[in-house]
Amino acid sequence: MIRSATNFDLESIKSTDSIRGLNDLARGFSVLIPDGESHYAWSVLTCLRQVPGLRSYVLSASRSSVLKYSRLKDGLFYSNDDNTANWTEQVLATAAKLKADIILPVGDHGIRKLIGSGGPSISPAVMAPIPDRKSFDVASDKWLLAKFMQENYIPTPETTIYESNAQLENITSSVRFPVLTKPVHGFGGKGIHLWNERSDLIGYLKDLRDPRSVIIQTFVRGFGIDCSVLCNHGKILAYTVQKESIRSSAEFRFPSGVRFVHNDEVHGVAGRLMSALNWSGVAHIDMIFDEADGRIKVLEINPRYWTSLLGSLSVGINFPYLQCLVGMGMETSIPGYCEGQFITNGKRAIGATLKSVMRLSNPRNVVRNSILKFQLKDPVLSAVMLYRSVSKKLVPETSDKLVTVQEPNAE
Repeated sequence: MIRSATNFDLESIKSTDSIRGLNDLARGFSVLIPDGESHYAWSVLTCLRQVPGLRSYVLSASRSSVLKYSRLKDGLFYSNDDNTANWTEQVLATAAKLKADIILPVGDHGIRKLIGSGGPSISPAVMAPIPDRKSFDVASDKWLLAKFMQENYIPTPETTIYESNAQLENITSSVRFPVLTKPVHGFGGKGIHLWNERSDLIGYLKDLRDPRSVIIQTFVRGFGIDCSVLCNHGKILAYTVQKESIRSSAEFRFPSGVRFVHNDEVHGVAGRLMSALNWSGVAHIDMIFDEADGRIKVLEINPRYWTSLLGSLSVGINFPYLQCLVGMGMETSIPGYCEGQFITNGKRAIGATLKSVMRLSNPRNVVRNSILKFQLKDPVLSAVMLYRSVSKKLVPETSDKLVTVQEPNAE
């Protein structure tokens, strides 16, 4: 059984360049999430809410953000410009108005915009650790990442890129079937296809509008096993390892349930990869155990927060809080975590709870080990999310502009 997440042990922290000191830190600090429109913002907000005295503010580019219904935030504000420079100015202005201590981007777009915008020297708030531009670009591009791993002897499936029809015969005759085609910049398993026959692959590639948009990768038979990490300058400061335990109803999508385990080989491969990239910030590394040779191989990197983040919290690792502490000049020895099951999909968790009731067993065990544990603590938001999911209706975004920064708790 998974124990409840505990607060970070302040006594385990040593100050390297303390900004506030442990006494101030113990009383809490304030965080600004600048990309509240991100799919991962609520999970990050939930993690931060576990820390007594910590205040969390959100800046969102979407006025239909589900976070407007959340009771976990201390304030929700809106940005109105896609231009990176103007958006960054709005982030800094909001941080100054709120007197936020640290800026914590959570999604791909927010991280990319803030890379190179000043890093830890941003005033008045410091920046949570994020990767540099080169490392982020490599991690975000499956082809660049595949080449990088081959050059640095990181185990990964055979991968090539389809550049033009002139290569069609050579590429399709040299790859070992079955193979996968993957979007170079895809995520969440979208756009991945499995091909068993050369003729089918040729037909697919010929119809591509942009040949360089996909990679071709040898299909590996085995089981998925991933590693979530927090790093600073290539060193892993915290991590969890998880295996798929409940498959998604959609092929190649993230699992509906995971089991947190310990695996030295996974941790070792992740450490080599993060060191080679000199990675700072969080990342989720998708891997697979290859049944053919018994090795762990890296498939891709998600250079931001991930779907099973609340599972990591439940087994004892509060990644967002730790990332904030590192950004504020604190370092810690690698914290441990316990093993256990976690259901990441809300619908699956509800189904498992109902089955538990029908079997006259204790449904609390299911709730305790699933995302429901956190959704029930934010009931209005959870109801809205469920309604949107069931109805499959999207609330249209507006083009309302942010004229002034609202006071905290304005929404």
